[in-house]
Amino acid sequence: MNQNERIEQLERNRQEMQTIIEKQDDRIQKLQSTAFQLANFYFIFQGVIFTVVSNASSSVKCQDWWFPFILSFVASALNLCALLVIGIKYKRSLDQQEINWQHYQEYEQRLEQARGQEEVINNNVNNRIQLIGDPFTKKQRSAYLFVCMSLFVGFSSLTLLGCWWIRCRESDLKMLSGDDKCVKLCDAEKCIRICPEY
Repeated sequence: MNQNERIEQLERNRQEMQTIIEKQDDRIQKLQSTAFQLANFYFIFQGVIFTVVSNASSSVKCQDWWFPFILSFVASALNLCALLVIGIKYKRSLDQQEINWQHYQEYEQRLEQARGQEEVINNNVNNRIQLIGDPFTKKQRSAYLFVCMSLFVGFSSLTLLGCWWIRCRESDLKMLSGDDKCVKLCDAEKCIRICPEY
């Protein structure tokens, strides 16, 4: 293979890698926007359920707590699974893009060397290649995904707890705030009312 053929091959490889990187950029942006849309729809859905449950004039009573709980649980489970899948795909795409970026830089270096341009590579390129080989970056992405999923699970748990707590706690408070000055003491399922006699 002569010098010109080698330069043409390196140029084709570099251009192919650049095309792959651009496609990966599009995929990463689509995954990001899909995750944000899914999370926004979930928060709106939970907000509607929470509004119905917390509305004082709502027909949802304490004994009906299971209905909003089930709706909220199903929405939480589906969204958590979908967001986890999207998050894993996003992380893998970023990891693969960095590897492809490294290959692109290597093709560019070889191309410059083949053309006889022995220029010093820019510090930014060296830093980028160093970051790609850094396992800390991958662990940092995994930790970031874990923190995001943990926050989502925490929000979902609070919402699920709120479905029961707002309705049932409200009915308990109404009993306590009656004009009869009685106090309700509960132990699990058993409750007694203590009223002063005077």
